[in-house]
Amino acid sequence: MMTFKKSLETCLNKYATMSGRASRAEFWWFQLFIWIVDLIIIAIPNLFAPEDQRMSFFIAYLIFSAVTLIPYLCVFVRRLHDIGHSGYFLWLVLLFNIIPIIVGLIANIFPGEKGTNDYGPNPLEQSEDDLTLTHHLELTSTDNNTAIDEQTEEITDVEL
Repeated sequence: MMTFKKSLETCLNKYATMSGRASRAEFWWFQLFIWIVDLIIIAIPNLFAPEDQRMSFFIAYLIFSAVTLIPYLCVFVRRLHDIGHSGYFLWLVLLFNIIPIIVGLIANIFPGEKGTNDYGPNPLEQSEDDLTLTHHLELTSTDNNTAIDEQTEEITDVEL
């Protein structure tokens, strides 16, 4: 039976070995190890460490991620072998994780719609005074939408 310790030993001893198979326990124990260390290195220091020390924890996280990336990919491929799939199936998994990133980048590259749309006026077509006033209203808004609407009407009626 694969234990937590045995899983770590196996994954680190087979650091760059993609041949063979890995049991569910080997994969999930190693995955749990990565999650626990990630939690210790990133989440806990961000909650309790002084702000000037957080960068050192981030650097530790980057080093840990670099050290465990290859064993993680290898155990993932061996796990795919165990369920009867080629290691090339990993590319499909990575592709489905990268598609949202690409779509997000593309969506943020193109310019916004001209004029006003359902979500408000075009920020590029507003003057700085209008933006400051709009931002001030958003920050000081309350749950009383009627009061906000009245303030907006008063502001738009005033000539700047």
